[in-house]
Amino acid sequence: VGHDAFLALLTALVSAPRMRTLLTAVAPVGQPLQGAAEKVVELLPLSPQNTARLLCRLSPRALVLSEIEGATSGADFVRRLARHPAVAALRGNPSLVKSAALRLVDLDG
Repeated sequence: VGHDAFLALLTALVSAPRMRTLLTAVAPVGQPLQGAAEKVVELLPLSPQNTARLLCRLSPRALVLSEIEGATSGADFVRRLARHPAVAALRGNPSLVKSAALRLVDLDG
């Protein structure tokens, strides 16, 4: 979909009475939309702890303590996972976390 078609779709959506639209994007739309106001909210990356929590939550299989050396409880597992280089490589990006979690299905615990 081209930029003009995208803007036309946004204009149609926001011109509907009682319609509320939430748009997430990497960059601002940057063009006035009739009947709407653009509010840009900068989101910071997730902390390593929250990245590890999200990875555990999105995993398509149960993660087991033995997968992280020395983990003695669920909370300890998440703390240790948060310090793992693989979690650092995700840079706190929820989209990268989601992609990584989907790949966990292929790994044996």
